[in-house]
Amino acid sequence: MAPVVVAYVSGAVLYEKDFPELNLSVADLKSKLEPICGVPPQDQIIALESEVLDDCIALRSLPNDEAVLRLTLIRSLTRMVLSGGRDRKLILWDLHSSEADRDLHGHTELVSCLCVNWPQERALSGSADRSIQLWDLANCRCLLELRGHTDAVTCLAVHWESNVAISAGLDQTLLLWDLDGGEVMKELMDHASPTVSLEVDWTGRQALAVSADGAMRLWDLRQDSAEHGTHGGFSGEVQHLFVNWSCLQALVGCSDGSILLWDLSPFQVLQSCVAGMPATCMSAKLDLSEVALASPDGLLYLWSCYQTKETQTPDKAFEVGCVKCLEVDWSGRSALTFGAFGEDGEVKFWNLTMGQCLRVLGHSCGLVSSICVNWPLALAVTAAGRSVKLWDLCRGRCLQTLDLGRLATLAVDWQKHRLLAAGEDSILRLRETFRRGRCIGSLQGHMDTILCVAVDWAGSQALSGGSDRRLILWDLAEWKVQKTLRGHDDAVRCVEVDWKQRRAISGSFDRSIIAWDLDTGEAAARFCGHSDWVCCIAMAWTAGHCISGARDGTLRLWDVPTASCSLTMDGHTGAVWTVAMSFPDAFSSGQDGLVRRWSLQDSCCLQEFQAHQDAVRCMEVDWQSQQLLTGSFDLSLRLWPIDSQDYIQEFEGHKRGVTSCSVDWSSGLAVSGSEDCSIRLWDLFAEDDSGDLLLGGHDGAVLCISMGCGPSIRPRKGSKEIAPAWEEQVMRTMAGRVVF
Repeated sequence: MAPVVVAYVSGAVLYEKDFPELNLSVADLKSKLEPICGVPPQDQIIALESEVLDDCIALRSLPNDEAVLRLTLIRSLTRMVLSGGRDRKLILWDLHSSEADRDLHGHTELVSCLCVNWPQERALSGSADRSIQLWDLANCRCLLELRGHTDAVTCLAVHWESNVAISAGLDQTLLLWDLDGGEVMKELMDHASPTVSLEVDWTGRQALAVSADGAMRLWDLRQDSAEHGTHGGFSGEVQHLFVNWSCLQALVGCSDGSILLWDLSPFQVLQSCVAGMPATCMSAKLDLSEVALASPDGLLYLWSCYQTKETQTPDKAFEVGCVKCLEVDWSGRSALTFGAFGEDGEVKFWNLTMGQCLRVLGHSCGLVSSICVNWPLALAVTAAGRSVKLWDLCRGRCLQTLDLGRLATLAVDWQKHRLLAAGEDSILRLRETFRRGRCIGSLQGHMDTILCVAVDWAGSQALSGGSDRRLILWDLAEWKVQKTLRGHDDAVRCVEVDWKQRRAISGSFDRSIIAWDLDTGEAAARFCGHSDWVCCIAMAWTAGHCISGARDGTLRLWDVPTASCSLTMDGHTGAVWTVAMSFPDAFSSGQDGLVRRWSLQDSCCLQEFQAHQDAVRCMEVDWQSQQLLTGSFDLSLRLWPIDSQDYIQEFEGHKRGVTSCSVDWSSGLAVSGSEDCSIRLWDLFAEDDSGDLLLGGHDGAVLCISMGCGPSIRPRKGSKEIAPAWEEQVMRTMAGRVVF
């Protein structure tokens, strides 16, 4: 057996042990290396030549030559983002971690149906192995196995509040379960063939079941028999079922192309429509007033269910191609269609009012078996073939693809950006990797909107300012307030920090700028001169210069040691929202959408260009590579060469104005915050405007953001920080105040 040798990239040997170490996994090896190299396991990358090793790999399974297993340790700094906004919270994101990326083993055959309660971290799955399993998603373990069906389970419905579920199987029975004890409460056996569709009204304790023989029965779950039922009421096999429990009506699509609107009490047909061909897929409004169906002839039909005549033809039909899956946003009058293969395998976004395809998103790479759409976020997840794809409906592109095997069903948690997928191999897969990054905690101390933040990632500390007139110095490692700085008479809009010298400078809507001593928390100097809000500042700490921009349209250059204004510059026609400086050069941008380049020594504007069609609210400059990134209320970000008026790349995806951005120029990655409450990650040097991460943890607009690399920060545990009662009382009148 070979000894194990782990070396740094430089070649220096860090760790060397004899053959017993081969019994370890890569994860075990990382734990052993932590006290030696001081690098947490999550920041370690172990490589065998050019191959990066997964944590689960056993060392004994790795090839070795010369009777030595030689491995390389690579330090991976954790990329973090700190964001703040109108919801008064600072949220800390770890862009590399994935909290839920595990497999759930328990079933022995295909998992055919799935119900998930994301807030309570629980799921219920039914399988061809005749069992139903209750899962704890937080710990990825099976809590309960329910057995009672004598054949495959095909349908499930759950009422999580009362811990009651109902299941249907190929054994022609429906079982009502108590999930607390795992016992069968009722067995419903009037069906003569397996149930193919099941809808449940838990409030009224009713269930509507349609079986393969065309029978439709309405069950009273408080009794043991069907309250109403019909057999032979359909001229074809029932393929689609929608129920409006408030008015006891059901909409049924049949294999002969007919659509029937039923009154469930008593059972009778209210309206019918004949499309001429069976529907390959179908969608109905919640109140069943309208239905959309796609047919094999490549047409999408729209039908209004409530008509004066007894039998109706569709109101509208337009060509969409061979559609195998359909999702409709009835309020927005738009739809997604997914084809099968070839050209028809494209994902298309339609305007139902005009009957036009607005954009083609891409290819689904196989027959779509499952789809989940979040219309407010304009995102969709599809399972087709062996792949799961995440689609951005606004930008018309696939954001991420995962290979999870052939899937039968999936459920998506849009809030925490994760999915639970199940398929033919009997394994349930809990994945967060289709959206990398997770929130590891929030810092609550501000009493109103957070407008600015500066971060020392190496020292795990931050300084934030907001509408509550205060600056707060945070310890990010301990999740607590170090110091509160008071001195401004209005909202603190901008802040710059020299972490080594423990000093800071801030600008406020009170039209002043204050220099701070971070060790004492006291104001060292105050700069006055602007006639309106101070919106932005930039510092040249070594030279002792500060430049500020204000809503009065001017920029001022300050001599920090004397707290005096040495230069005033005009040119912008509105508020100056952002400024950058590498003395004696400076850039500014603002409400007029212009970017201006200034010579501070010659007191003149060297360059001016129209960067955006709306206000430029954020800007980052890399003086070394001579590039700048701008973000605007026209919803876009643009990357520019410093000496050109033509942008290199435009980044679109936010649904409302871009308010803030931060760039890691060494890696070519940028993050942006927006009025749409989201954060996006961009690859600045990709061939297209790639944004492979979207975070939506804020309840209000994201107004400030900072990204950087540093040591790992442990997720926050325990209760949230609460401001002292007397501070809350003093600031109560400020809460909720609109500052823009």
